[in-house]
Amino acid sequence: MNDPLFVQASVGCQMPVSDMQLLRWVISQQKQHQSGKGCCYTVRDAMGKNLIGLIMLQPKEQRMELSYWLSPSYWRQGLMSEALFCVLHEWHRYNPKTIVYSCCNVNNKASIALLEKIGMQNYIQLIG
Repeated sequence: MNDPLFVQASVGCQMPVSDMQLLRWVISQQKQHQSGKGCCYTVRDAMGKNLIGLIMLQPKEQRMELSYWLSPSYWRQGLMSEALFCVLHEWHRYNPKTIVYSCCNVNNKASIALLEKIGMQNYIQLIG
């Protein structure tokens, strides 16, 4: 969490600051998944032991917001584009009429390129 690249890329993201906040977030993700209203996938290393990222789809105003995070040591290896493609493909298989969008910082060129690479047309570039 102290990596300068992570800090720069996550400007504006709400991150849990306590174990209780993290627990509440995990419980809310479980409830969304169980109700079919959203999902959260973990991205793990090749051995399946270490959590290296997350992909989330959460309901926002009749649409689904896509958000994701990947540990900086795994950036630029194509892992997140592959994982996002799989998650979105599976989501649209069961929810073909759902509009999915994403937000990213206007200065996060890698994220913008990633969203375009996976064919995302509904993304918002946030300033600041």
